[in-house]
Amino acid sequence: MKKILVIEDESAIRANIEQILHLAGFDPLVAVDGAEGLELAKQTIPDLILCDIMMPKMDGYGVLKSIRKDEQTALIPFIFLTAKVDKSDMRQGIEIGGDDYLTKPFTPEELLGAINACFKKQETIQHHYQEEIAQISKEISSSLSHELNTPLNGMILSAEFLKQFYHNLNDEEIEEITDGFITSSLRLEKLTKNFLLYANLELTTKNPEKLKQIRESIIPCQTKNILNFVSLEQAKKWERTTDLELDVEEKIIQISEEHFKKIVSELVDNAFKFSPPGTPVKITTKVKKQEFHLFISNEGRGMSPEQIQKIGPYRQFERQLYEQQGSGLGLAMVQKLLEIYQGKLFINSIVGKQTTVQIILPINSSICEDSLDTFSL
Repeated sequence: MKKILVIEDESAIRANIEQILHLAGFDPLVAVDGAEGLELAKQTIPDLILCDIMMPKMDGYGVLKSIRKDEQTALIPFIFLTAKVDKSDMRQGIEIGGDDYLTKPFTPEELLGAINACFKKQETIQHHYQEEIAQISKEISSSLSHELNTPLNGMILSAEFLKQFYHNLNDEEIEEITDGFITSSLRLEKLTKNFLLYANLELTTKNPEKLKQIRESIIPCQTKNILNFVSLEQAKKWERTTDLELDVEEKIIQISEEHFKKIVSELVDNAFKFSPPGTPVKITTKVKKQEFHLFISNEGRGMSPEQIQKIGPYRQFERQLYEQQGSGLGLAMVQKLLEIYQGKLFINSIVGKQTTVQIILPINSSICEDSLDTFSL
């Protein structure tokens, strides 16, 4: 039996609604004002709340704001009850998370219709979330199992081969096997570090105090050397130094050097990973209105608008068609880092042709351009 909390200061209306709900098979709970209703909502966690707007102690808007701030009650459907509704009232209610309005007087049919519509909407949302969770779970299972098992299997096979045949191996063969072991170890190490970093970033973005602390204690970094060094490093990794095209300028930006390096590394790595050898990977910068714009372009597979919208951790698109390394954490980490440093990410892509990733970060305006050389000392 679904519990419905009724918060209404007029006793006759409150009693009438309680009777209608009881006859309809619901379990009604009642409160005489906003403060009492909020406390009852936290104690009982009802399935839906019906709440008058104009009440003593706390009005309906105040109740809803408090309901939405509490994790335990944030998702409870909320219907306003009001004697009159104008556009400004409706806009205010919708902006803070209201689901519907019922104008007094209303019939039992109108009341039950609004309630059932809210429950149906909630069921649709829950079904959608369940499908999303199932898909994400499948992707995590597929991506992580592949990324973990591949280097682990390489390490195990290398060790077993050495143990069994080391008497018959020459120095060159032993070196080849140990190189493979090291490659697999480094791949596993990178996955572990990325997983831990993403988990930490996820927690940080949900902690307002931590965000404030980071933003207030940033040691700004310079851009040019990092862009040159990290981009060349990735180009060498993919054996594509001749494909790299750099046109970057020096600026001081509001982000830690470590995290800017991580952003550049992940984006440039993706640009090489998802484009064929012999095609350019272009890295350029611009400054607009005290903002630093970084563009990383490649002529590769590209992404559809639907794929761009679904970017997230452990997601790799069309993995069944393209064998590739990666856990899908790269862009997800970039998104989280930019959120922390109040940056922005844009992706423009044409499937089968090209992709341009653009990031925007604030420039540190407290340091004058003439002092760049001094700053780097």
